[in-house]
Amino acid sequence: MPEGNGFQVANPDLGPETSWNVDAGLKFRKDNLALEGYYFRTWLRDGIRIAATGDSVGPFPAFQSVNVDRLTLNGVELLAEVKPAPELSLAATFTWLDGSDEENDQNNPTSDTYSTRWTGSATYRPDSNRWWAQAEIRHNGEQKDADFVIDSPVGDVIPSFTVMHLRAGVELFDTGRASHSLVLGIENLTDQLYAEFSNATFFRPAPGRSIRLTWTSRI
Repeated sequence: MPEGNGFQVANPDLGPETSWNVDAGLKFRKDNLALEGYYFRTWLRDGIRIAATGDSVGPFPAFQSVNVDRLTLNGVELLAEVKPAPELSLAATFTWLDGSDEENDQNNPTSDTYSTRWTGSATYRPDSNRWWAQAEIRHNGEQKDADFVIDSPVGDVIPSFTVMHLRAGVELFDTGRASHSLVLGIENLTDQLYAEFSNATFFRPAPGRSIRLTWTSRI
């Protein structure tokens, strides 16, 4: 498994999952302001998740996809974007996710992701549209309702973290119908030690402060 030192065991008795979902949302757009908000509620039956079997395959702990009976998932997503000047765009998002086991099984994790997430960004793009610069910040809240391996190095809760990025891009030249651009990014500006939710239970850390250079060709 790329997420850590584990062995995925097949489950021939795994059944399909079914769900009902209801969501509602509102959008507001006027001049240089855009607002969006959504709420959803999902009823999940025989949901599929990965669980530790308690056994080992060689030196690796064994995991298996299993069905869980009755879960209810709720979520809220909010977005706001404003352009105080033609060249400047400010954006922010908020996400809240929550799950519950209708059978009140306290040992059944209901989430493998963050509980709350905030993001913010500021992007400057001049009228020429030949280059742009962006600063981005993201905060993930802690998550208590996840499944952990035995003796997880992060403890019983996936901890919260805040990470920042700086990026800039420039349009270089065109060749025929293709346009070429270069993007330079300083990722994890504050050199934060953290792991995304998919790797947090094993704690496979995300890269520290790094520089990323990307060449893009579009037709």
